[in-house]
Amino acid sequence: MVRRNDKRITRKVGKQEQKSSRPTTIKPEVALVILGLLSDSLQVNSIVVNRDQTVQIVLDGSLRRKTSLDNALDFVGQRSFEEVMRAFLKRV
Repeated sequence: MVRRNDKRITRKVGKQEQKSSRPTTIKPEVALVILGLLSDSLQVNSIVVNRDQTVQIVLDGSLRRKTSLDNALDFVGQRSFEEVMRAFLKRV
């Protein structure tokens, strides 16, 4: 069992508690992953658990902001081909 008190990690091993002398720190790369997930810049693509109980989490994302053309294409992509062609032919 792991408990966090006053920035120190306490591990209970059997009936004894061991205290770590170092405070809990977050590495910059971990902080960036957390920020990317919270801001929806990163999405979980897959989670793999191997036979030896190792876990791989694959993230996908882009740091590029969407342009107005990207937004328009996303909107058009939700429509059927027929709707898009009719709208296009009305403009021509």
